[in-house]
Amino acid sequence: MASVWRVGGWLLGYNSFYDKVLSESLARGSVGAEAWGEYLRLSANYYHPLGDWQLRDNQTQEQRMAAGYDVTAQARLPFYQHINTSVSVEQYFGDSVDLFHSGTGYHNPVAVSVGLNYTPVPLVTVTAKHKQGEKWRQPEQCGTEAKLSLWRTP
Repeated sequence: MASVWRVGGWLLGYNSFYDKVLSESLARGSVGAEAWGEYLRLSANYYHPLGDWQLRDNQTQEQRMAAGYDVTAQARLPFYQHINTSVSVEQYFGDSVDLFHSGTGYHNPVAVSVGLNYTPVPLVTVTAKHKQGEKWRQPEQCGTEAKLSLWRTP
């Protein structure tokens, strides 16, 4: 569920969603807010686990989604609009939270991500992203994506 409205030169909105890992029957709900300007996008989300603790495959540990939040800012350069930048901070609460999917859990982990996108033409985007936690660093992510919009409304 979401709603968006225009205030001056900004688009403001809120959203809520339900998300589930089907293979493990883990679920969470989220509420968020966004503000989009011509050169700046801001967003914030809060995540809350839905459901009880469940035994993992090894039958010795329990698991569930962690409560947490993220705050993201994306900006593009007014003088060179093919380049977009992003910075994001996320934190999840609990003991043994595996924020980096490394098999190691941390207490209330925090991570910061920075990214850079280059879109020379609307069809192609090249991306680079770095994510760093307090005690863990995720390998840099680089990629290329192609988007083809067959139906576009004015």
